[in-house]
Amino acid sequence: MEDSMDSMPTEESALELYEQLSALWLKAGMCARKWLSNSRIVLENIPQKERAKEVNLDTSYLPTTKALGVTWQAEEDVFTFKLNKNVSSVPTVRKRNLLKRVASLFDPLGFLSPYIVKGKILLQQFWLGRYDWDDRVSSNLTDKTMEWLDDLPVLNKVIIPRSLSFNDSKNPSLNVFVEEAYGTAVFMRSKNQDDDISVKFVCSKTRVSPLTAVNIPRLELMAAVLGLRLALTVTKAIVMSMIKVTFWTDSANVIHWISNESRRFKPFVAHRIGEIHTYSAPKQWRYVSTTDNPADIASRRTTAEDLVQNTLWWNGDVTTEDLLDPERFSDWSRLLRVTAWVKRFADNFRNTNDRNKNSVLTVKELQEAENLLIHKAQVKQYPEEYSSIVKGQPIPRNSKLIPLNVKIDEQGMMRCDTRLTHARFLPYDVRYPIILPRKSPVTRLLVKSFHEEGNHYGTNQTLAAMSSRYWFNFVLM
Repeated sequence: MEDSMDSMPTEESALELYEQLSALWLKAGMCARKWLSNSRIVLENIPQKERAKEVNLDTSYLPTTKALGVTWQAEEDVFTFKLNKNVSSVPTVRKRNLLKRVASLFDPLGFLSPYIVKGKILLQQFWLGRYDWDDRVSSNLTDKTMEWLDDLPVLNKVIIPRSLSFNDSKNPSLNVFVEEAYGTAVFMRSKNQDDDISVKFVCSKTRVSPLTAVNIPRLELMAAVLGLRLALTVTKAIVMSMIKVTFWTDSANVIHWISNESRRFKPFVAHRIGEIHTYSAPKQWRYVSTTDNPADIASRRTTAEDLVQNTLWWNGDVTTEDLLDPERFSDWSRLLRVTAWVKRFADNFRNTNDRNKNSVLTVKELQEAENLLIHKAQVKQYPEEYSSIVKGQPIPRNSKLIPLNVKIDEQGMMRCDTRLTHARFLPYDVRYPIILPRKSPVTRLLVKSFHEEGNHYGTNQTLAAMSSRYWFNFVLM
């Protein structure tokens, strides 16, 4: 009998599960033991002889234990990896020693995929070199292997929240990224009751490219199928409809294939496109740039230190496309319009069946472009504050934003929660002014635009015109 893990929304339901499972095992003449929870209330209602031996409720902290090969810190409710300090030391670089180290990294959910896949690629090179288990290897392979091994202790810094906690979220969805290295990564995107957006890493899976020659488009298609299969597994585990899954790829070929009928292609492509069409709709597949694709990290030369600090891997968000650099523009109106055109092009490329062919930009498109520019400026200037708010944590005590009682709206913009919150007769943007970073080029262009309008039309007329625009209501920090 192996260990088992489960999550329950409340302490009451957790205790009910304990009682039901205990009664079920008792009918078979067995007793379930080693119970451990991140709740002291639950543990207090479980007999001591049935708790995990590490549990001591007289101490101020809950224990750390192994769960399905991964270390679980019950007190913080996070997953970590505990590797021996000597794990990176090997007497000599041999195929046997490398395989032993790669196999020792048990990572069923793929938290460490970008790092582990490098070890698998090294193993593949050992096989290609026709080395036996204890043969000496070339100096080049030796250096690469030692570089990979030296990174192993750094994995102790990895900390992953255990709970996805989307039961009380609004419109939770899965976003699956695929890449030709080839691999896939799954993220849960949801909003809480205050419309704050949360993006959490769920799992990933990687594959080493086969030794037989396979062209890049076919590898990208194989990655798409891998992403589809992983999504099917995840949606089954968390009881979610596949309709709520969005797939992202940086391959235009894959998007083209999926948008057409499978019978138009040769067997290799046709069989895989057929499987994709069976479980998903073409409109669920969208394009993302390579730089914004978390799954691409698996194909890069990622070190353990880079992986630990890589926010795209741990908090990948499909809305973080880099469109244009505001530093290159001297006019706010031009930046706004160019951004809107680029955004329309990207949206049309993703949604081939529902393209916007208007010859002029709509007010909505300009509004979305403006929101995107302001959002990116805020995230760039206040990354720690933004990340803390999204995670539901207090912002750093030394932050300038502390007095503003910051909230994040549906567009992902940071706003000031003022004392006018309950003044329903006022517009939303007056009650919740947008926060703009003082030194941002976006802010500079906005202020310059207002100033130039004031010189042209007169200050009073400009103020009256600007008061009808929501972005006139902002706080400079």
